[in-house]
Amino acid sequence: MGDGVGARTALLAGIALWLAACSAPVATLEPTPLQPEPIGLTDNTPEEPPPVIDDEAVPDERDDTDEFHYAPGKPLTIDAKMQARCRQYQPVVRAVAERAGLEPTLMLALAWVESGFNSQAISPAGAQGLMQLMPRTSAAFGCDEPWEPRCSVVAAATYYKRLLKQFKGNEVYALCAYHAGSAQPMRNFRAGKLPTNLYYAERVLEAKARLDRHGCDGR
Repeated sequence: MGDGVGARTALLAGIALWLAACSAPVATLEPTPLQPEPIGLTDNTPEEPPPVIDDEAVPDERDDTDEFHYAPGKPLTIDAKMQARCRQYQPVVRAVAERAGLEPTLMLALAWVESGFNSQAISPAGAQGLMQLMPRTSAAFGCDEPWEPRCSVVAAATYYKRLLKQFKGNEVYALCAYHAGSAQPMRNFRAGKLPTNLYYAERVLEAKARLDRHGCDGR
């Protein structure tokens, strides 16, 4: 009899402990708040696709005899004002050229030969800005503000890259087309003849070589 009472007492005590454990408050975990991802730091942000330029959209607006900037018989010079402007625009030209996969010193050489690094230059033929694109060509390649240096350089880089593709990577013909429009250089290219305005490409490449050696000092 005593053993039965003891067993029952032990059972009741166990049930009491179990009930006490069930009634105890249960600790809850607070959810960790999600932190917003910093804007602009992701590598997978889709870029705006470049505009598609049809080959017929840009007319040949330049004349092969337009020599007002370079004067083939005159040595290529760079004065103190041009050196200062070169240093001012060099970071912009480098950034745009590298993004386009072009040589920065080549684009800088174009600016030297075309405008003397003068973003406000305008030619007798109507070419405008640092890179001296004609207004319709500039607009066709995304620049409606040719007096704004970066806008001018972006349009020029896009245009020149298309010319390189058009001339199968031939830098000399692409440069001559940048100067005179693509019609005459393309006729020469297909016929295996040198461009009639070869002096222009030679002048730009001379400027590039001097920039490669001496930077904006030119010499």
